[in-house]
Amino acid sequence: MLKNFYANLFLANHIFTDEEPTLQLKLIFLNTIFLVAALAAFIIGSFRWHAGFALWQENTIVGILNFIFVIFNLVFFYYLKYNKEKIDSIANVALVLSFIVYFSIYLTASDNSMRLGLFFLLLAAVFYLKGRRIAFIWLGIILASIILVHLAPSIPDNYSHLEIFTVCIHLIALFFILNTHEISRDNRERIIKEFNIHLEHQVHQQTLKLRESEALLLATVESLPFDFFVVDSSGRLSMQNSIFRENWGNITGKRLEELSFDKTLLSQWGENNRCAFAGQTVNSEITTKGHTGVKTYHNITSPIRNNNSIIGIVGVNIDITERKRMEKKLLHSMKETQETNHELRKFNYVMARDLKEPLKTISHYTSFLQEDMVDLLTAKQEKYLKELEAIANDASSMIEDISLLTQISHVDIEKKSVDLGALLKNISRSMVFCLSRKWTFSPRDINEFQPAWGM
Repeated sequence: MLKNFYANLFLANHIFTDEEPTLQLKLIFLNTIFLVAALAAFIIGSFRWHAGFALWQENTIVGILNFIFVIFNLVFFYYLKYNKEKIDSIANVALVLSFIVYFSIYLTASDNSMRLGLFFLLLAAVFYLKGRRIAFIWLGIILASIILVHLAPSIPDNYSHLEIFTVCIHLIALFFILNTHEISRDNRERIIKEFNIHLEHQVHQQTLKLRESEALLLATVESLPFDFFVVDSSGRLSMQNSIFRENWGNITGKRLEELSFDKTLLSQWGENNRCAFAGQTVNSEITTKGHTGVKTYHNITSPIRNNNSIIGIVGVNIDITERKRMEKKLLHSMKETQETNHELRKFNYVMARDLKEPLKTISHYTSFLQEDMVDLLTAKQEKYLKELEAIANDASSMIEDISLLTQISHVDIEKKSVDLGALLKNISRSMVFCLSRKWTFSPRDINEFQPAWGM
């Protein structure tokens, strides 16, 4: 209430811009001076009136000046209260009229030894309202007026030369004190202004960098080849990229409970968000049905931390529909392969059993012939029988090896040294026996082959 009364009394509720703080202070200063001066002059004039008519006769001019001073102070107070734009003109008029009144009191109130103190107030007011240059001119006018009146023989001022000299020195000292304060204030304002300019430059530079970083961040988010979203601490979606908008629509600023998606999907999203706000990084798969069919996403949701406090969550949805389709197809192919291998192993087992039996029979009959006809066989015939038995045994071993080879993925592989020379000798012996009657076979020296690693 007092603040409103003060604003209405001295400022008339004027509105000042940020560039007018000095104007506001000057307005308050002038209105305060006008009001206080009018009140003081009225009290002094009233005292002289009530002190008696005899005292009034001795100070008639001073009493009239007091009441005139009251009137023009009140007029200025009222006028300035509603015309702030006229403050410079009113200040000039008020200073001139104040000087006239103070000078008149100096001339007429010779019995008042304190009357020169009014010029100190006037000089301080000029310095504040008009600045040091105008105040310096007014100092010269005040000093000249005081000295000329004191030196005029026809005007008694009741001051000694020393008192006048002292007053002049004090006025000059007051001027330099105020001037020093003004210079100090100007320096402070200059330093503050330079600091503000530097600070504004720094703020501008940091703002540009911040905008560049923000633009880079937005471009990065928009360039991501998958869904990207950010949820703030209140649970509202605060950021999403273009791919997210294409897949889910523009839902920025909304909560999960405000969306019209599938309830199962929303429940899974909500659970992932709750875990992320609890400080966990969530990896899960989300399946959704849309106009383009069933899609599967790999969802990663993680908390956003600031000074050990979670201020939001960030998440991505990576479309893995094609990968899941390929995985399903691969599993189906693996199952078919396993079934085929199983059938092949069964076939190999049967084939190996059916093929080894005739070979064993051949080997047995060959042995029987060698034993029963040992005295009837020629050397060449005996050689043929031995070769035939060896070939049957080799074929049986080869079938056994083929059977083992089909089971290679189901047995432990044991590496051992293989004599390649012996292997080639067996091969050449078989070939020589089979082809000896058609063309000549001359194997090279196979004893030079080095052993190799095999099964």
